[in-house]
Amino acid sequence: MNNSSRTVLGISGVVLAFALFAGQAQAVQITGSISFGMSGVAANAGGPLPNFTGATMIDFADATPNGSVQSSSGDFATAGFTFLTPVTFYDLDFGTPGLPLAPLWTGTSGPNTASFDLLALTIDGQTANTLDLSGSGVLKLTGYEDTPASWTLSGDITTGSVVFGLSSTNTANPVPEPSILALLGLGLLGFAGRRKS
Repeated sequence: MNNSSRTVLGISGVVLAFALFAGQAQAVQITGSISFGMSGVAANAGGPLPNFTGATMIDFADATPNGSVQSSSGDFATAGFTFLTPVTFYDLDFGTPGLPLAPLWTGTSGPNTASFDLLALTIDGQTANTLDLSGSGVLKLTGYEDTPASWTLSGDITTGSVVFGLSSTNTANPVPEPSILALLGLGLLGFAGRRKS
């Protein structure tokens, strides 16, 4: 084995060891979605309203928890956030929002805590009986990297109260794993070493 081959193998070994170590220490982003049901009241600065006409905020029930998981997938389901897992929502001022709202919701399942920080909000529709909001924010889940996400919230007046559903779905693009990048680097080093010999 000549010196250039030893050098390529030595560099390859260091790159591979570093990539494997970095891969083990790096947290991954959350994948999946979660949706909730909860009760709240349409309101404005003057207090509760009978419908969404003139509403600028949603006053969620003061009792905690005040909502529950209706469905989940991916990492949320794996972490135990399944049907009827209790969560807490915090009042949402959509008329003149003081963003960020951190958190909009939070919940715990065993050792895992999940939450969502609302960063952007758009009013997609508002009538006397319905309210549709959307936006973006950051999902948080124990053991995972904070993950950019989109959300929607729909309200519908029924029997004097408002029932909401909110979905947070990961919008991040997958990032190549360090081990894949290490293999690519090893291949390139192999070509370079082969060319010199």
